[in-house]
Amino acid sequence: MHVIKKYMCFLPVLCVSLLSITVSASDFNYVKTEDETGIIITGYTGAGGLVEIPSQLEELPVVEIAKSSFNSRNNITGLIISDTVKKIGDGAFGNIYNLRSLDLGKGVEVIEKNAFSNCVGLVRLEIPDSVKKIGRAAFKKCIRLQSLSLGAGLTGLQEMTFMECYTLEHIEFGTNMKSIGANTFLSCRNLESLVLPDSMEEIGAATFGDCLKLKNIHFGSGLKTISSGAFSGCAGLESVVIPDNVEKIDNNAFVSCVSLKNIQIGCGVKTIESHAFCACRSLEKIVIPDNVEDISGAFAYCVALKNIELGSGLKIIGDYTFTYCSALEDLVVPDTVETIGEKALNTCHSLKSVRLGTALKTISKGAFSECYVLENIDIPDSVTEIGEAAFENCYSLKNVQFGSGLRVIGKNAFLACINLENILIPNSVEKIDYGAFYNCYSLKSIELGSGLKVIGKNAFVACRSLESVVIPDSVKEINRTAFASCLGLTNLTLGKNLEEIGRATFYNCIRLESVVIPDSVSVIGDVAFEQCVSLTNVVIGDGLTAINKNVFQDCPRLKTIVLGKKLASIGNAAFSGDIDLETLVLPDTIEVIAENAFQECHALKALCFYGDCPDTKMVDLRRSGPVVDLSINDSAVIYFLPTAKNWPELSDTWAGLPLAHWLGELVITPDSEAYENDRISVTMTCETTPEARIYYTLDGTEPTIDSDWIGNGKNISVPLPGTLMAVTALGDEIKGIIQTATFKKPS
Repeated sequence: MHVIKKYMCFLPVLCVSLLSITVSASDFNYVKTEDETGIIITGYTGAGGLVEIPSQLEELPVVEIAKSSFNSRNNITGLIISDTVKKIGDGAFGNIYNLRSLDLGKGVEVIEKNAFSNCVGLVRLEIPDSVKKIGRAAFKKCIRLQSLSLGAGLTGLQEMTFMECYTLEHIEFGTNMKSIGANTFLSCRNLESLVLPDSMEEIGAATFGDCLKLKNIHFGSGLKTISSGAFSGCAGLESVVIPDNVEKIDNNAFVSCVSLKNIQIGCGVKTIESHAFCACRSLEKIVIPDNVEDISGAFAYCVALKNIELGSGLKIIGDYTFTYCSALEDLVVPDTVETIGEKALNTCHSLKSVRLGTALKTISKGAFSECYVLENIDIPDSVTEIGEAAFENCYSLKNVQFGSGLRVIGKNAFLACINLENILIPNSVEKIDYGAFYNCYSLKSIELGSGLKVIGKNAFVACRSLESVVIPDSVKEINRTAFASCLGLTNLTLGKNLEEIGRATFYNCIRLESVVIPDSVSVIGDVAFEQCVSLTNVVIGDGLTAINKNVFQDCPRLKTIVLGKKLASIGNAAFSGDIDLETLVLPDTIEVIAENAFQECHALKALCFYGDCPDTKMVDLRRSGPVVDLSINDSAVIYFLPTAKNWPELSDTWAGLPLAHWLGELVITPDSEAYENDRISVTMTCETTPEARIYYTLDGTEPTIDSDWIGNGKNISVPLPGTLMAVTALGDEIKGIIQTATFKKPS
């Protein structure tokens, strides 16, 4: 065996002197290459200090340092790699904490992964031009490294190569560098300036992330993509000029660059991905170039952003794009934009003015929610859907102009828009969804379009200033609690094609006075009109077969109920607590009146039947029993038509109550167009008895045989405001119940 001897000593003082010492070949473990033309060093057993890797052993060139061969040899303070070495293996010199100097020689071509990782004492590093590859994390956590020069032989750096080199201040890139891998310079916290060569085409994910002192960046002319998180968390960065050659800014590219005030985006940029500039809280102005078609979440939480100029090619303002841009006051959406994404401008607390473009089709979920000072919005005709909570909690919103192409107003779309006063729903709208105008408590007027089909659950709940509602004939379904707690609702007109009134739809509408349920309605949900404490008159159409439980419970002023001709059952507590109820008109189809249906209806004094005497054996209506449980006073009377069959003589009783004739209900119809000198023309008709006379009063007294009368189907003039009381008669004999109608001046 040949022995090479050298004498060296490394003194770590300000003035370094080198003394030759003898180094034996026995300091190294090694093997020959497979072709036996070179030496691979596999280990080191020497005394340390400044170590020179020999150029030869056994008269063969040393060409490779094997994997982990010097790893954790902390007695080594310096390294000189001979020019014959071409490859440094995985982790070869990793974790040598006292290594302060490194000469890589002129022949090294490959430095494998982790080769010098955790060499925490290394201060300067020069990669020679011979090096073509540096592996993953090769110099990771060289925490005292200050200066780095990369040779011209490198075309790329793999991921994490210089990650967490905390004190790195200067980087000189080789002229052929094309790409930098992910996390390559992550957390190089002392780096202040960066010049990328023109050869650079791509910066990888989080490449310069958390470089806290980075202030200046020069992008080369060859760069195409700034990848995900490339400069995220660069807290010292104040200004960025992105050249025209850049085509894509990836997601999170500059996220949390909290000092970034100015951005100039080159005209070549086509894509700005999600959160690219998110939380750049010092950014005040942004101009999006015309080539960009989509921005999604790119500027969320830019709390100082005041001025936004969107390019003419933009098609999508994506999800969360400007959310929490709380300084933004005005926004002009170009006519090319088709979609405003979910929460795109959510919580822009200073946003006062928005102009929406003519190509816009969709306003997505929460798009403008919590824009507290937004006062007006004009929805263009191109918009087909307003998404869920799109304008939720826009407390200052007063005026909304809906376009003619709108079809759906989504769930909670205008929830708690507490200053919204008037709404005109265009004929194109088919559905008002769940809670669309929930708690819009200043809303006074709603005009619903003729194309509306469905009014969703809670659609107008707690719109306490709403006074009048006309449900168009196109509506087939009003879902549960749609108008519940509309405390000011006085007038209600239901469309002639309505099929279903949902549960609690008009619950607690405390000023509602009268309701006419059209014949088309087949379902009224539980508690639909419960606690409508001003309700005095109810007419139920012929399409209803069952009144469910609690439907009209606690309507204490309800005096007259006209039930439909097909009604078969009345549910539990349906009219319970209606203490003023005096008259009940029952069709011949009634089969079941549930327990407590009329509990506490102590004023009930007239039960009016159509048709023949029921076959059902009914117990005394004044006591509990298997069929009915009514609380009726002793003066109550059972009325039936003179032409009806199987009733007892009038001198008898039925179900324990006295009997009398009636001629059927009066239909009192005002002519809404015949107003003259504060009077209205009213027609009165008794359809079941054509020969009936109709006696009436206009002074609030009950009509008698001595009162004025008209023929069946004739009209009278009623002063406004006025109260009409009327009753039917045959000849000079009153046969029926007194019915009352009140009329007000038109508003």
